[in-house]
Amino acid sequence: MTAVPAALEAQQRLAADPARSAWVTANAGSGKTHVLVQRVLRLLLDGVDPARLLCLTFTNAAAAQMADRISVSLGRWAVCDDETLGRSLADMLGRAPKPHELARARRLFAQAIETPGRLKIQTIHAFCERVLQLFPFEAGVPAGFTVLDDLETRRLTEAALAEVLIDSESSPDGEAAALLDEILARRSEHSMRDALARLIGKRGRYLAWRQNGGTAHRYLRIDKALKTEEILSSFADYSTVIASGWGSVCAALLADNSSTMQKLGDNFQSAAGDRLAQARCVIASYFTLGNKPQASFPTKSLQKSAPALFAAFDADREAAIAAMDKLLAVNVAVSSEALFGFADKVLAAYARLKAEASALDFDDLIGRMEALLTNGHGPWVLYRLDRGIDHILVDEAQDTSPEQWRIVRALAEEFFAGEGASDEVRTIFAVGDEKQSIYSFQGADPQGFRNMKSLFQRRVDQAGLTFSAVALTHSFRSTPDVLASVDAVFAHDEAARGVGERDAEGAALGLSHIAIHAAQRGIVELWPPVPAKEKDKGSAWDAPLDRDDETHNTVILAKNIAGKIKALIDAGTPLLSTARDGKAPRAASEGDFLILLRKRTRLARPIVKALKDAGLKVAGADRLKIAEHIAVQDLIGLGTLCWLPEDDLTLASVLKSPLFGLGEDDIYRLAVDREGSLIAALEQSGETTHQNVYERLDTFRRFGQSARPFDFFAFVLGACGGRDAIHARMGVEALDPVDEFLSLALAHEQSHAATLPGFIAWVAEGGAEIKRDMDEDAGEIRVMTVHGSKGLEAPVVFLPDTMSVPTTGDLDSVLFDNGADPFEPATGALWIASDENSPEIARQLKQDALAAAEEEYRRLLYVAMTRAKDRLYICGAAPARPSKKPSWHALAEAGIRPLATEVEEAIGTVLRIGEEPGAPGQLPAPGTGEEALPLWAVANAEPEDPITRARPSANFSRGNEFAVRRGLLVHGLLEILPDIPQDRRTEAAMRYLEIQAADLSASMRAAISDSVFSILDAPAFAAVFAEGSAAEVAIAGMLGEGGTERFVSGRVDRLIVNHDEVLIVDFKSDVAPPPSGAPLPPHYASQMEDYRRLANAAYPNRRVRVAILWTSLPRLDPVEP
Repeated sequence: MTAVPAALEAQQRLAADPARSAWVTANAGSGKTHVLVQRVLRLLLDGVDPARLLCLTFTNAAAAQMADRISVSLGRWAVCDDETLGRSLADMLGRAPKPHELARARRLFAQAIETPGRLKIQTIHAFCERVLQLFPFEAGVPAGFTVLDDLETRRLTEAALAEVLIDSESSPDGEAAALLDEILARRSEHSMRDALARLIGKRGRYLAWRQNGGTAHRYLRIDKALKTEEILSSFADYSTVIASGWGSVCAALLADNSSTMQKLGDNFQSAAGDRLAQARCVIASYFTLGNKPQASFPTKSLQKSAPALFAAFDADREAAIAAMDKLLAVNVAVSSEALFGFADKVLAAYARLKAEASALDFDDLIGRMEALLTNGHGPWVLYRLDRGIDHILVDEAQDTSPEQWRIVRALAEEFFAGEGASDEVRTIFAVGDEKQSIYSFQGADPQGFRNMKSLFQRRVDQAGLTFSAVALTHSFRSTPDVLASVDAVFAHDEAARGVGERDAEGAALGLSHIAIHAAQRGIVELWPPVPAKEKDKGSAWDAPLDRDDETHNTVILAKNIAGKIKALIDAGTPLLSTARDGKAPRAASEGDFLILLRKRTRLARPIVKALKDAGLKVAGADRLKIAEHIAVQDLIGLGTLCWLPEDDLTLASVLKSPLFGLGEDDIYRLAVDREGSLIAALEQSGETTHQNVYERLDTFRRFGQSARPFDFFAFVLGACGGRDAIHARMGVEALDPVDEFLSLALAHEQSHAATLPGFIAWVAEGGAEIKRDMDEDAGEIRVMTVHGSKGLEAPVVFLPDTMSVPTTGDLDSVLFDNGADPFEPATGALWIASDENSPEIARQLKQDALAAAEEEYRRLLYVAMTRAKDRLYICGAAPARPSKKPSWHALAEAGIRPLATEVEEAIGTVLRIGEEPGAPGQLPAPGTGEEALPLWAVANAEPEDPITRARPSANFSRGNEFAVRRGLLVHGLLEILPDIPQDRRTEAAMRYLEIQAADLSASMRAAISDSVFSILDAPAFAAVFAEGSAAEVAIAGMLGEGGTERFVSGRVDRLIVNHDEVLIVDFKSDVAPPPSGAPLPPHYASQMEDYRRLANAAYPNRRVRVAILWTSLPRLDPVEP
């Protein structure tokens, strides 16, 4: 491993010291996870009971990664020799370990495994769920409640909204109807639905504000009873203009030489005899059509022609401006309160639906947990938890919301004072980086991060204990050139707003990043923006709307990126970051490239297309709404036709799909001059092609009218070749949503009536998303958002979405004023209107929200730039109307230009930091240079990796959880049944499923059992389960790679040892396995190769074969070396 500077080691050890609380600020790539793991290990080594640790992470993936690292370290300590263990502990402690520490380290792995509930490393939502399940009565939640996922939450809220809408329609004189009428009298239905969605999405904060007495009128500082007429009447009583006599005022305006005054006179005449209309006219005269005050009113000509009237207008100015603000405030308050009142009813219905389902959503977990810890039952719960938690660790602290921090604060309340204080040292630890706080839409607030640091430091100091603020500024990830560009960009005051710290005068202090790999150079390039194309007025009227314009600047940019990536790969460009730890650098390949977007905009599509057109492997976008993919829409359409065959439009669309393959001419011949429905025309057509298509469609229809959703679509996609047809026409990218759709069909049957129409409606209305796992190196170029890349890194990063900037149009339609303290309920909320229709308070609220968005915009740039290890390319497509505010591209240019060299390339003048390295053959041999000591003398011991159990799908999401569970049940049966006499296996299988899958229907359990017996009874698999074969066999050992060794461990599903041969079989339950003979996914191939190598070492005189049994087919595939 890389040598770690002594100063950094000291900081790491300080942060990991179990005797002190610590707040760690960690730059991107500084090894915060390593510090977290080291702290947990040192706490355990110090004698802390594993059950008394609580580590809260931001994501389940982070929790799994951390638990895995800890488990690997403890496992290595348990089996390594004394010398290796001593060195490992010395590296961690900074001193020689004591005998009792060596002995304890040996036992920790077993202790951690045997601890009830294992180590508590989980997300805060998972922690809250566990505690609420333990205290349902005290928390006021249903015992055994379930947790709604995002899709289920959306469906319940939509059902609640439908209830209230139906109530408003059935009771037109009721409150709901009155509120709805008030809303629609002022805003559109679309804006109402959008605002309701925003409120429901922030229901925790909204309900806390409402329960605290919050109203729009109170926030706008106006009386709820105040009416427009009262404001106008009050102004009319005050107005000097109106008191001058309306007739004379109109005459004076019409007599003025200014056309502006004359038009005003015409308007004033229409208000003759109506005092309130006169007040409205006078007030409006001071403003433009956009309700902006006119600096030049009244005109100078009026001062000459009617000086008395000029003076009257001048006297009314301040009162008119105040009256206009009140008028706008009343309008916003009334519309906001109507929305809030309607939302209250929707949320009440939503709460009732959750109660009927004995379910909580994610916001409920946080809210109920906070209430549990602070209500009358709090002392009892704290006592119980106090006995179980002595040390709290918070990962990604900058992404923790104020609501979540309140829970941490309550948990730690008795750590340092009161009856909860104990003789044992109790600590709070947090690690994060304010510069990487980019999840405001989930409630994260940088101010909360700072407030909590101050709070805990104060509490620890008051208790007379030790608190350390630690800053980790070294980067293990990026080269000096990349880090220099980051520091240079954020050294400028404009870029540093919301990112870096400031001095007492408010000047930016700049950032500091220190490269661990100081000798390894990188490349940073800033490309000139591709200019916007002039609008082409001569486009053909029939040009397809979804076809990319090859001359559009986004398409040109995409081709430039694809061309650069292909050139780097074809040239065998060495990646110096891969030369670390004594290894030779390797050439760049597709898996080394990461393309980051600020938003999921239309830029993603041309980039993915350009990459594929260049023959490059690309993973596609990181998220995809299943029901929006055309292949899934074809499947939904086919399912619809099973019940509505006379839907001509759907039938025409499906017939053109890959499932049937008819062309435009075929459809035209069917449709033209027909007398009845399209399906009747298809049935009656004499063309052979049409007849074949009708027979295929009729087969699907007949089967679909009685089949379960999964059975139907598995039949269409599998036995009938639908998946292959989709693959052939749409490419491999279409298989992900199709496979996920099939998994959803299986999962749907777990909790819904297994009907085809019900499933189709469920998918179409729910908008389920695929969330691709971009953490895994699949050897493909990754295209994703910066938010999705958090925690990831890549040797080469492209930033093409650099020209757009935040605007008020990007803000939520409902804004909250969080006040000075984000831990307190919001001080206000409004349904915002356009600036011209907003009072001053509302305009300021919008400006504050925009300023916060702009600060997060800069933090997002920091996160994007720091994903790069070797190379960073910043580029963009210029908008037709550039913003006056600095974009990412402008901010980057301001910092990079002074450090860069101008290079002329085909795309224009490029600003470049760094130089292209020599060809691979010209690079210095690894290990040469001025180093006096070998790497092993100065490096920490490298963590040893286990053989991880390969995940069932690289695209795992909540939608296919049932598919995974089904796979686990199949695995369990295949493990136990071969050892049971054959005549008792059926009974044993059903008994096992009744215990392990009691919540599944009898038919679902029977289907799982049938699939297992189709494997056990097949002659092709007899050898796998023959007498003498063993199940779930542990396997472990040391494997050497690149001159280093690593400890690996795993468990094989089936082991067969003969006198001259060893066969290892691993079960895989993927819904859609790769075709026979196709390459395995990289994680499967790596897993099986590790099994082979370990078995070769264990059985040196026998031939070792490995194979995968795909249980969903079933099929046994040998895996060649």
